[in-house]
Amino acid sequence: MTAVSARGVRKEYQGRQTILAIEDISLEIPKGEFVSILGPSGCGKSTFLRCVAGLEKVTAGSLCVNEQELKGPPDDIGMVFQRDALLDWRTVSQNIMLAVEFAKNYSRRDTAPLLTKLLKLTGLAEFADRYPSQLSGGMRQRAAICRALINSPSMLLMDEPFGALDALTRDQMNVEIQRIWLDVRSTCLFVTHSIPESVFLADTVVVLSPRPARIVAVIDIDLPRPRKLAIREAAEFGTYVRRIRALFESMGVIDEHDE
Repeated sequence: MTAVSARGVRKEYQGRQTILAIEDISLEIPKGEFVSILGPSGCGKSTFLRCVAGLEKVTAGSLCVNEQELKGPPDDIGMVFQRDALLDWRTVSQNIMLAVEFAKNYSRRDTAPLLTKLLKLTGLAEFADRYPSQLSGGMRQRAAICRALINSPSMLLMDEPFGALDALTRDQMNVEIQRIWLDVRSTCLFVTHSIPESVFLADTVVVLSPRPARIVAVIDIDLPRPRKLAIREAAEFGTYVRRIRALFESMGVIDEHDE
């Protein structure tokens, strides 16, 4: 079964000057895979994610999610942004439940078991009644991930969710999201501009060019799971990182003489 099917997708923005964000993206993502979408800042990778989420309409080409052509935001997705966007006046549990309170036939009793599971899974059980101001950055992002998962979506879209975190917390969150994904097994599209992060997390890394985004390479990552941070020191991991870095060097994104 295919989670995402993109064929010749193009996205441009009209204004005083036409801005071409995405050019001729064709991609098939099987259900249940963790896919990293990797590219330089401003290349159009977040635009592609918003198109998959139904928040942007493609200019040309076709885009199907769960084998249905997109005509708006799909019902069966969860999304995590770079900033957690938690509401300061709601507790952790209340923030998570916000995602389902507007759903038809909403029942707190039916949703409570999943809420309990997600809080436990993310280490937030003892912070369920705390407010966002009482949480660390990593804990806030865990709450945002729980909110995206409370509807049991078949697909999780993550737009640079750890970009605002410090390096140590980001490492910890890489391990956490892998653990959560191995438990829930939703299809995951993870946007990042970090080469090591993309390799550590993904089954497949999709490498995009500078804007307009075009697919440069689709690389299968053959590393055992669950992955520990120490795998980043392994020769196989380094081979993937060097291969991807070489692609960016060939596009002039990374100047090896400046490193």
